[in-house]
Amino acid sequence: MRNNEERKIMKNIILKILIFTPILLLGQNNIVIKGKIKGLKDSTYVGIAESIYAGAVIAETTVKNEEFVIEIQPERWQGQTVLGTKDYRPICQLFLWENDTITITGDINDLKNIVIIGGKYMNDFREGSKLDMFDNEDVRILSNSLNKAQPDNQIKILEQMIKIFENKRKNLIKFINNRPSSPVSTCLFFKSFFYFNNKNEAKVYLNKLYGDARKSIYYNSNEYYSLHNQISENTDFNIIIISNIKKLITEIKRKNN
Repeated sequence: MRNNEERKIMKNIILKILIFTPILLLGQNNIVIKGKIKGLKDSTYVGIAESIYAGAVIAETTVKNEEFVIEIQPERWQGQTVLGTKDYRPICQLFLWENDTITITGDINDLKNIVIIGGKYMNDFREGSKLDMFDNEDVRILSNSLNKAQPDNQIKILEQMIKIFENKRKNLIKFINNRPSSPVSTCLFFKSFFYFNNKNEAKVYLNKLYGDARKSIYYNSNEYYSLHNQISENTDFNIIIISNIKKLITEIKRKNN
């Protein structure tokens, strides 16, 4: 009798394990972001979005006692993101990958000194951010001044842009060579591929990517898949910036001589 009861109990335990194991496994590779930011008021919405400038909110939560926890399924998003409040105030940029647990601490009034701990590819992202290719603010500033400038100054601005682009190209190549399996390399490539001298050069560095670099959303999403095909296939590739700027300089000189 006792043996029958023990078997019944054991059977129930095994059944519960079988039922709940898939549920437990489902969240095992989730990305967890824990924050403690001094100055964040209770009930403030904080969220993860795709970029500072645009993009849907991937996940959000509310603050309690200056703390918050955000959990994201990696299928939802892996890659460059921004953590910010609902009024579009950015707190910091992150690079997320499956199984990441990232801790963020600091003061909302001193965002330059925010401390970020954890994240499989956060160190790569920090190094990539130093190359100033994620937002290209320096290029935007020059581009805005270009239309207002006189022809001579336009040429100077364009020549300055060429120097910036050539330097970015060298840094991009070095980064990919040093980190060909990092999804940060893929992110940089697809945000900055136009710095390459030509399509064949772009194809060489695209083909160097492997491992997690090819698992990233940048390599596999529809938006980038068409670009991937454009680089890989025998199609026209007329968006190389450096060669086009040189043509523009020649055209400005021709018109003003």
